[in-house]
Amino acid sequence: MKFEGKDQIASLILNVTQKKYEIITDEKYFDDIVSDSIFVLQIKRKNSQSKTIKTLLFADLSEIGIHKDWKKDLKDIMLSVAMVKEALFDTENIDLYLFMALPDEIGREECVRIEATEQLCRKYVLMPDEKLSDFFERTFLYQVASEKSAIHGLEPVYNALSKTGMVYNWMSQDIQKEWRMLFLEYSGMELVEKLIGRDVN
Repeated sequence: MKFEGKDQIASLILNVTQKKYEIITDEKYFDDIVSDSIFVLQIKRKNSQSKTIKTLLFADLSEIGIHKDWKKDLKDIMLSVAMVKEALFDTENIDLYLFMALPDEIGREECVRIEATEQLCRKYVLMPDEKLSDFFERTFLYQVASEKSAIHGLEPVYNALSKTGMVYNWMSQDIQKEWRMLFLEYSGMELVEKLIGRDVN
């Protein structure tokens, strides 16, 4: 198995995020609605007033081998994702992520294709011969701890803020700076909470 279990993955998450998140999963009901190849972790930002929870599903098909029905196994996983999404509160199902490990025989192109589909949730697929540490470093978890990586991915957002500032007086340089920091530090409902909760005069 490439995802060796909750404890190993939880430890990796804490290391990758530089312990900015804490693992809070203690709900046994997920076990009743997901397939045997999936386990669920929920994380919450430490020392934050936000109640936003991110739900991470880990699906490991790496040992089933390639066979003509492997896509049926993939569909079963997506059914489990749909059931978890349905079980979450509306404010929580925005922050739903699927991490997958597929049989070694599945090529990189297929992995990329699956990652690109954002139906139900954001997906990350472990590429052939990719190390787990490298895998996590290209996810949103690493961006929490890596300012350089996050800034590179947010250049279109920063350009949009600058253009908005040219049109609307309230989008001052100070506000642009504040919003850039919010986009850098937060995602999903955490970001929504920060932006909506901000007073705009």
